[in-house]
Amino acid sequence: MDWSYVHGDSFGWQSDFVGSLVYRLCITITSFWAAPQNAAWVILEQLPPIDLVVVSHNHYDHFDLPTLESLPNPENITLIMPLRMGAYVEHIPFKEVIELAWDETVVRLGIEVTALPVVHFSARGLFDRNETLWAGFALKGQRSGGSLFHFEGDYGNTYRRIGQEHGPFDIALIAVGAYKPRDIMVGAHCALDDCVQAGIDLKADILIPVHWGTTVLGTEDIYETGQEFREEALAKGIPDERIWLMKIGETRIF
Repeated sequence: MDWSYVHGDSFGWQSDFVGSLVYRLCITITSFWAAPQNAAWVILEQLPPIDLVVVSHNHYDHFDLPTLESLPNPENITLIMPLRMGAYVEHIPFKEVIELAWDETVVRLGIEVTALPVVHFSARGLFDRNETLWAGFALKGQRSGGSLFHFEGDYGNTYRRIGQEHGPFDIALIAVGAYKPRDIMVGAHCALDDCVQAGIDLKADILIPVHWGTTVLGTEDIYETGQEFREEALAKGIPDERIWLMKIGETRIF
């Protein structure tokens, strides 16, 4: 699969970039609002041309309107979002805005993008919980056959189903941060052993922990989360070469 992956988390929290020789793809626009602890930033104008943006849900640390408004050349960008999120971006002149329900697929630029159910929720304020949909996304290159899954949320049987119906995946981007204290974070973010199990359930070859190391939203040590994920994965028998613990801004070819 002749794609490259850049560990993003440098827009603010969770922003991951995947590109290829044919496609330029940005997954999950994140937020400047979330006060990152790490000062490594990406300057939008320095990014290669962006053709496709996928947004997972409407939480401020994953869906930041000023960031979307600042993207260069929006008339060339297709934006893919879960249901009922399109109204947020009506003022931005994107080439196309597509809303997907769970298990719906759209094909753009030779990439199949499928929205899939994950254990999470949506809200922008105190009184709009779950008024818009949230989703994980499976991406598959029609020409290369390469595939990737982006996952944000708590653990559940849904990941086994996704693995059976849409896997195996070359890569799973697994959100691992903000998981403590468990009595508060349950239903929102998974404990590290469950994050690893989700990657196993998804039948992913490479596991990349994201959503850690920049912003404090839980009580865990944000700088140790990646290494702790690696230790959990090794304990479950996953070889170290299949665990990509990446630095912010690091690029790998796969």
